[in-house]
Amino acid sequence: MVGAHIEPGVVDVTTGLGVSETHQLTLYLDYDDGSTEAIQGGALWEVSDLLVASIDNTGLATVYGTVPGQLTVTARYIGQEATATINVQVT
Repeated sequence: MVGAHIEPGVVDVTTGLGVSETHQLTLYLDYDDGSTEAIQGGALWEVSDLLVASIDNTGLATVYGTVPGQLTVTARYIGQEATATINVQVT
């Protein structure tokens, strides 16, 4: 194993005030031979601002539509860590 990454790496969300949206993120492990493996469970997911969004243990992010901002999503699995970005605009 040489690393990990999250797809999509960047999520742009434009939502109305108070309108929640969900977006699925997936953690992949990267191997020496160039192959990847999607992780279906067991990863620890975190989001940098719980006032703007949350994320569950499957990588499903819920953006609340309360305030705009840029969030970092972090996933950890067996010593590997990957990050993604969620950009939120509220109209």
